[in-house]
Amino acid sequence: MGAMTALSVPAARADLISRLAFAGVLEAVASFAWLFALRGSLVTEIAVTPATHGNHAEMVMPVMTGE
Repeated sequence: MGAMTALSVPAARADLISRLAFAGVLEAVASFAWLFALRGSLVTEIAVTPATHGNHAEMVMPVMTGE
């Protein structure tokens, strides 16, 4: 705040600016934390498992020779 008051900004306004800057940084960190926390649950809901889709492959039988 000392640099702001040296530029003839009132102390109350310098205090308000510094508090708003701190609140903005805190909000950005909280938003990033929510994004990081919800990313894991979105991935597990979208994941495709083999049990949800039918298998269209034909069964392969081994070739038996008459030896």
